[in-house]
Amino acid sequence: MFLNFQLQVLIEVPFVLFQACYYSLIVYAMVSFQWKLEKFFWFVFVSFFSFLYFTYYGMMTVSITPNHQVASIFAAAFYGLFNLFSGFFIPRPVSTIIVWLFYSILQHISVRINLTQYLKKNHDHSILLH
Repeated sequence: MFLNFQLQVLIEVPFVLFQACYYSLIVYAMVSFQWKLEKFFWFVFVSFFSFLYFTYYGMMTVSITPNHQVASIFAAAFYGLFNLFSGFFIPRPVSTIIVWLFYSILQHISVRINLTQYLKKNHDHSILLH
């Protein structure tokens, strides 16, 4: 049983890597980021792990719920919380009680890495305006 789970986890890596490379090539060109190898590699890296943790989260919800309908309801509830505390809706933590939740959400970390990687050596902050 445990070997089956390990194989399911490992078989997803090449597919997600292909999706991340394909997605990154299209999105990186459409957003008009600077074509530097280091910045593109970081974009692919963050996209790959973002896709990977969403895939593994979906696999986890399907495995701990009785069927896929309950899994989609369970996942939708947590996706709402993920978006709420990732910084899309709330720009900064409101109280000190939820600071640990704000910084533990992986979407917040992915967005922060992509923005800081792009703006690290580039002093053009016009990306934040669009």
